[in-house]
Amino acid sequence: MQERIQIEKHFDNGLSASSIAILLGRNKSTVSRELKKTRYKSYSSYHAQLAAARVCMEKNYGRSKIKDNKRLYGFVVAHLRKKWSPEQ
Repeated sequence: MQERIQIEKHFDNGLSASSIAILLGRNKSTVSRELKKTRYKSYSSYHAQLAAARVCMEKNYGRSKIKDNKRLYGFVVAHLRKKWSPEQ
């Protein structure tokens, strides 16, 4: 969360993703992806709290479907072992 707040502060001060990445010691693509998480129109604004909430929601949303359902988990594992693709 602390790093997201720094990204928000630097971005609000007009720094580019490349400049922010250098300041934070991160790869430019990492900062760019983070900026894209909560913006709707080409780097219009970035909100650290909104980004953190969205990451939590996405993490919980994707995980619970299979891990909480043993039958579904078994089905997926069995069929992946048979080399099935998700589309089949």
